[in-house]
Amino acid sequence: MRRNADGLGIFLIGLSCVSGVSYCVMGLWPIVGLCAVLLLGGAARPQTGTLHLRQVNPPDANPQYFPRGVFHKNAEASDWFARWYAKYLRALEEPSLFEKADGKAVATYRLLLVSSFRRPVVIQLEVRANGTGLLTAKMTSGIHGELGPVLRDESEILVREQVDEFLSREEKANFWTMPTGNMTKRPDGSEWILEGRSKGAYHVVDRWSPPKGEEYFEACSYLIALSPVRPDAPNRREKPERKRDEGIE
Repeated sequence: MRRNADGLGIFLIGLSCVSGVSYCVMGLWPIVGLCAVLLLGGAARPQTGTLHLRQVNPPDANPQYFPRGVFHKNAEASDWFARWYAKYLRALEEPSLFEKADGKAVATYRLLLVSSFRRPVVIQLEVRANGTGLLTAKMTSGIHGELGPVLRDESEILVREQVDEFLSREEKANFWTMPTGNMTKRPDGSEWILEGRSKGAYHVVDRWSPPKGEEYFEACSYLIALSPVRPDAPNRREKPERKRDEGIE
């Protein structure tokens, strides 16, 4: 039985990661395939073992966006996810929060949205000492890993009440103590990767299409609602209408 599970996991990862073409054809199937390996076989192996994954994305380095081993106890699996997400942040011309000094901001939060059929978007909130915030959002062209130049880069000033509302939701979600990884993955949907940096501390949480009503969804959804740049389908050119507290399905 165990041998069959390992074989199925290896078969799925082979289908999904055999080439970069799989990004275009199968959306986020590479992530699903990797999780099949971890859940059906790879995760049960000794953590010092190797999965022999084919790394199709550049290393997470110069800058390094994520701590080593943060996404999974297996080093190869964690590196796979770090490379995948770093590729999007690099295309969005984002700096590393992990390596960044705190600066004048009291805290910085950054939400990366990687969807199956929508352009990738990143939304960052810098909380200022006076309680206000600077919200910056970007969108790049392309989907399924085939990324192009940044299409939109817009910023807005948030009043104290808006910042307080987000911080209240973030606190209810227990963001700073939430486990980083979540192996629940499906072929369609979106990755919600929320990073935070405050007083020298760094944390990141990765969830696949979090359900409405969960505290993590409510915190991230509020940032999306405030953002001047919203995830849209690749064939839409117009600026999406803004609706408060609307997430991504």
